[in-house]
Amino acid sequence: MFRHLKYWQKLYLSVLILFIVCLVGGFAVFAQYSVNNSFKAHKEAFLYTQHTVVEQLASDIPAVMERDPEAIRVLFQIYAKRLRAQGYQFMAEKTDGPSYGELPEITAALQPGQRGCQLLTDPKSGHRLLVAVTVLEEDLAGYRCGLGEDMEPFFQTWYETIVRYLVLAAGLIVLFAIGLCIVLRRLNRPVRELEDKASHIAEGRYDGPAMKSAARQDELGDLARALEQMSGTVAQQIQELKEESEARQRLIDDLGHEMRTPLTAIRGFADLLQRSSADPETLYEGTEIIRKESDRLLKLSEQLMKLSVLRHEGLELKPVHLAEIVRFAAASAQPKAEEKGVALKVHAEEDTIIQGDRTLLESLCINLIDNAVKASERGGVVSITLEGRQVRVVDTGCGMDQEMLQKIGQPFFRADKARSRKEGGAGLGVALCRSIVAEHGAELRYESAPGTGTIAFVNFYDSATT
Repeated sequence: MFRHLKYWQKLYLSVLILFIVCLVGGFAVFAQYSVNNSFKAHKEAFLYTQHTVVEQLASDIPAVMERDPEAIRVLFQIYAKRLRAQGYQFMAEKTDGPSYGELPEITAALQPGQRGCQLLTDPKSGHRLLVAVTVLEEDLAGYRCGLGEDMEPFFQTWYETIVRYLVLAAGLIVLFAIGLCIVLRRLNRPVRELEDKASHIAEGRYDGPAMKSAARQDELGDLARALEQMSGTVAQQIQELKEESEARQRLIDDLGHEMRTPLTAIRGFADLLQRSSADPETLYEGTEIIRKESDRLLKLSEQLMKLSVLRHEGLELKPVHLAEIVRFAAASAQPKAEEKGVALKVHAEEDTIIQGDRTLLESLCINLIDNAVKASERGGVVSITLEGRQVRVVDTGCGMDQEMLQKIGQPFFRADKARSRKEGGAGLGVALCRSIVAEHGAELRYESAPGTGTIAFVNFYDSATT
């Protein structure tokens, strides 16, 4: 039954039982010690009285014996009457002579000059008696003098004292139990609040009002703040996982959509070429479309492979010259720029050496320049500049609004879908660029506005340089 109680109830019963045991046990020890000391003091006073009586009797017996030996019995009666008035029982006897009262059994074991004391029960009244007997010696050899005192009043007083204490202890226990219950229930409020919060977290509910316990400056406050922080962290991680799951699903959907268009074109022209005896011009046109769409799928596959490698494999970084990479990327994009009628201007006089992967950095710059060429109209200009650790690519295209700037870099997102599809873009270029930049500890950011063109900045920080 005890194990089914709540924690504060177990603590309540444990503390209460401990208090009762300590209180009653302490009283029992104290009472026993007090009774023993009180009885010892009473016994010493009693023995002193008995010794005084014996000395008086020892001085009276010789005087009585000189006048009338038979008067010893009367002497015993006088002593008994006087001591009875004082609350004592007198006992005395002479060997082969008169006696008064009945001496206890301890008398037989005493030698002349010895005194014995014993607590015994009176067979007549049933009361406990404290009896002391002295065996006289020398001229009074053969005389035995005893004194008894009824101890029932002494023990009755202590019994009443114990009863009063037990009543007082019972009252204290009741007050302590009530006070302890109130205190523990108040102290248990933060625990109940923590329990409720933990239950909400277990049920997947991470919101709700802040816990009052978090304002406490003790262990429960620390625990409440840690639980609040854990709740917020878990909620954030769940939200991130949800967003990541949605992004993956969008990636799968977009990938399927991207692959459907070239595959449909390839399948359609392949069927057309199989079913008809096409003229050379139609044959060339069909195979050219199949080639272009195949190249588009191949480029899509290569970009996806690069993204996968960046996410799962580490890079071996080596010293590379940024100026060489920028000029190589501009030269690679030159044919496409000339075909579209866009001028490329390169400013990379000052060289900077950084730690990086040359192939990926070339891919980064080529993608940025290629995107700038795509965004520019015929007669436009794309400027590529290297200044220190910053690569800047500026185009004269139509620009982007803030909504597009926030979405750019998401896989398969295109600022101009019609133009991107026409030119074979899959919307993975900027996503790949961001992954490359992240692996090099750099930063990629865009500045743009509708009608003003776009500027792409790549900043390589000190940690990436040599």
